[in-house]
Amino acid sequence: MNRGILTLRAKKPKCPYCGEKAELKPSSAIYPAANQDYGMFWVCPGECDAYVGCHVNSRRHAPLGRLANAELRQWKQLAHKAFDPLWKEDAEGYMGFSRQGAYQWLGSLMGTTKSVHIGFMDVNECQQVVEICEGKLNESSSDTSN
Repeated sequence: MNRGILTLRAKKPKCPYCGEKAELKPSSAIYPAANQDYGMFWVCPGECDAYVGCHVNSRRHAPLGRLANAELRQWKQLAHKAFDPLWKEDAEGYMGFSRQGAYQWLGSLMGTTKSVHIGFMDVNECQQVVEICEGKLNESSSDTSN
């Protein structure tokens, strides 16, 4: 093995549903009717309908999270809808956190000292995010209405 040469081959993520190694495909494989290129995706070759996008500037096609099936993708969207107002300035209900601060706050309420990120969560964890963040947003809106 030549250790002096940097290989840019990505480590293929495994599908958490069937165990198959994902295949790297263009976004047109996921969104065939889209008029826009969304980059590369890791796609399960099985019947799981699981995929995850890649970081745009990653030469190794680093995944943005874990492979997700339709149910998990739906919960990730709901989790982001509840979480993003904590840190995104243009989101309705913006709470003033930095992105990192918002994730640290979330992790502490989820009872972990590990780094958390919605991209790597499962359905149960995404459901927790929705519950925690909606509670925070409701608490904040009732504070400002008094």
